[in-house]
Amino acid sequence: MRIYAVIVAGGSGTRMGTEIPKQFLPIHGVPVFIHAINAFLLAFPGIKIILVLPVANLSQGNDYLQRFLPNAGVKTVEGGHTRYHSVQKGLAEVETGSVVFIHDAVRCMVSVDLIRRCYQDAITYGSSIPVVEVRDSIRKLKDGSSEVVDRYFTCRTNPTNLHDRYDSESFSKGV
Repeated sequence: MRIYAVIVAGGSGTRMGTEIPKQFLPIHGVPVFIHAINAFLLAFPGIKIILVLPVANLSQGNDYLQRFLPNAGVKTVEGGHTRYHSVQKGLAEVETGSVVFIHDAVRCMVSVDLIRRCYQDAITYGSSIPVVEVRDSIRKLKDGSSEVVDRYFTCRTNPTNLHDRYDSESFSKGV
């Protein structure tokens, strides 16, 4: 069974307020999206990587791939108008009967262990979406004001509550 990772790198940096799209910002001199791709390459050395980029950034993305991952065989695909359309374009490159990851390129701190566990769950259950315990301050809106949600109490009394999903999922294509 083939394994694919569709790495979606379509952001423009507008919300972050940077001139450089955040997927190209460097961490230790290496663009963020390269770190994300590298995690998947380390998890599964034979994985097929599809990098979805805005048309305006295709050349820049390919230049970085040549510089940092020259032998990885990453295929670049022009993104769509929305994340949904970009994912759709990336999935069009995936063979039926494969396990595919969809991963946000700026989530570069994903661990090899998490990737492998998601793969196992996709094989076992047909799909997988990793979640983490919420650590943010949570507010409940009520009658025009907000009140703090005690996330520790809520998690202790109902540990299945208050989890945040990563922008990553995996599944068998055809599901």
